[in-house]
Amino acid sequence: MKFEVLVIDDTYEIGVALEGILDHLGYICRFFENHQAGLKYFKTELNPIVFLDVNLPGKNGLELLQEIKDMNPDTQVIMMTGERDIQNVITSLENKASDFLLKPFTVSTVKTAITRTRNYYQLIKEKGIYQEAIERDLKFTAVLQKKIISPPINHKNIYADFYPVAHVSSDFYEILHLKNEQELIFFGDIEGTGVASGFVALLVLSIFKDISRNNHNPAEILRNINRELNTKLNTHTLAAVCIFIDKENRKLSYSIGGIPPPVLFKNTFEKSFLLTHSSNQIIGVLPDLIFELEEIEIEENDILYIYSDGFFNSISSDLRVKHNELIGQIMKSHTEAPEDFEKIKKIINQFVVKGKEEGAFKDDLSFFLYQF
Repeated sequence: MKFEVLVIDDTYEIGVALEGILDHLGYICRFFENHQAGLKYFKTELNPIVFLDVNLPGKNGLELLQEIKDMNPDTQVIMMTGERDIQNVITSLENKASDFLLKPFTVSTVKTAITRTRNYYQLIKEKGIYQEAIERDLKFTAVLQKKIISPPINHKNIYADFYPVAHVSSDFYEILHLKNEQELIFFGDIEGTGVASGFVALLVLSIFKDISRNNHNPAEILRNINRELNTKLNTHTLAAVCIFIDKENRKLSYSIGGIPPPVLFKNTFEKSFLLTHSSNQIIGVLPDLIFELEEIEIEENDILYIYSDGFFNSISSDLRVKHNELIGQIMKSHTEAPEDFEKIKKIINQFVVKGKEEGAFKDDLSFFLYQF
C-alpha cells in the first residue's frame, strides 16, 4: 500500500523538491503552498504523514500542528524549518511532532525521517487493531458471563447483579435449589479483575457444583474448594461465603472465607446482625485450612444481604462509611415494612447508580439479596 503524504510549505521550490524525493521513495505526495488549502485537504483525507513548515505566512506551523493532531492523533507530523533554532525543535516535539527536518535537506535525511515515521505510524495502527480485537473479545466475554457464569437475578424474593470494572467481573454467585425446600448459595470474589479471573470464577463454580452433589455442608464445601485452588491452580485466591438454607426447619448454616460479613436483616434493628466468625480466611492461600460452620434461625421476611469488597475499594475514603449508611437505610426500611422487598431493591440500586456516576467504585462490584 502506498502512503499518501501531505506537504505544506510556502516555498514552492522546497515543496516541489520534497515532492520529487517522496515520489522517488515510493510515496504519493500532495503539495500545498497555502496552509489553508492544505488543512482543508487534510480534513478530507486525514493523511498518515504530513511534512509541515514551521514558518508559514499568516500562520505559525506549530499552531497548525496542533490542529492536525486534534483532527487525527494518529497522523505523524514531520516539522521543517530553515532556521537552526533549537527552541523550534523542542517546541515541536512537545506538541507531539514525530520528527524534525532541517532545510536544506538531502534524499538521505528525508528517507531516514519518513522511514522512521512510517514505521511508528504502522506500529500505532497495528496496536489500535489489536486493541479493538481485545475490546471486542472482552465485550463478547462479558455477554457470556452475564448469561452463563453469573446471570442477573430479579425474582420475587431474589435480587442479584454484578458490575465489572473492566467488562469481565471476577465476582460470581450461584444458587442451587435442592429438595425438601432446601437451597445452597455460593457467593465468591476471585482475586484480581478481567478475563483470567473470570475464567477462574467459572472453574470454581464447576468445582462447587461437583462437590455440592453429595455434600451440602458449607464448611466442608469451602475446605474442598480451598484444597483444589491451592494444589491444582495456585495462581488466584478466593473470598467466598457458602450458605445452606433449610426453609422447612427455619435454619440457615454458613461458612465464610475472606468475604465481607453478610448481613441478615430481621424485623427489628436489634435482631439484625452480621454473619461473622473467627475463621474468616482467604481461600486458596494454604492447603489445609479449617472453616467453621455457624447456624442461625430464620423467619419469614428475613432478608439476607451479601456483597463484595468492591463496595469498599475506592479512592474515596468515606465509601465504607456510605456503605454503612446504606445498611442503616435497609434496616430502617425493613423494620417499617418487612414484606416490601421492592423498596430494598430500589435502595440498593440508587446507591450503586450514584456511586458509579461519581466514579467511586474502583473494583468489581456485586451483591445478592434473598428474602425468606
